[in-house]
Amino acid sequence: MTDEKDKVVIKPDLEKYETVTSASGKKSHIRKDDPVSEALVGFSLEQVYGVADSLGVEIPKEKYASLNDGMQRMCIGNKIRGWINRTTKENEAKVAKKEKAGPDPLVSLNKVCKPLKDANTRAAKLAEAEKAKKGKEKAA
Repeated sequence: MTDEKDKVVIKPDLEKYETVTSASGKKSHIRKDDPVSEALVGFSLEQVYGVADSLGVEIPKEKYASLNDGMQRMCIGNKIRGWINRTTKENEAKVAKKEKAGPDPLVSLNKVCKPLKDANTRAAKLAEAEKAKKGKEKAA
């Protein structure tokens, strides 16, 4: 039998996390210092695949097909992080050689994500308005 004093309690530093709403509508947490999770928050799995594709990040869909949506998103996010790190290092090497660097990968990520975020925001507002309208009709 395990004594109460032998148990390890892990308390995460919640100051480092932000509460967000996932694509499914559930509450989730992302690190405040993670630009990739910040850029992808609220996106459906298909949108996340689309972002990776737009950035030229190869994602082996069949390899991830057996995983649940959350694990697929995590794997794709990690692939995007790897692409950002590699591209940043390549750009730094070009600058060191006095060559022209490519576009900043974080800027590219945000450019790809902005139209999707805007569309998701519009869709959420329309859904909320429709819900309010149905609520008023029920009340009447």
